[in-house]
Amino acid sequence: MILDKAKSGIYHLTNSGTCNWEIFSKKIFKVLNINCKIKLISFSKYKRNVKTPKNGILVNTKIYKLPSWENAIERYLDEKNEIKN
Repeated sequence: MILDKAKSGIYHLTNSGTCNWEIFSKKIFKVLNINCKIKLISFSKYKRNVKTPKNGILVNTKIYKLPSWENAIERYLDEKNEIKN
């Protein structure tokens, strides 16, 4: 970004696409070939000491487009598995 002389400001560098915690966790279990049930809970019933936005989607519009989050999970878990073996 420095070499490209990007404008100053807040940048969200995130993979393309969107998901929620349910879809995110299901993708991880699928890639790892783990068969399990996911029990959904309401955020209103989950006690936290921090406030979070109802929609916390980050959008990467100012700089380079990255691969999908699904692809990133697959590559990350494949790499972790290779290191482990």
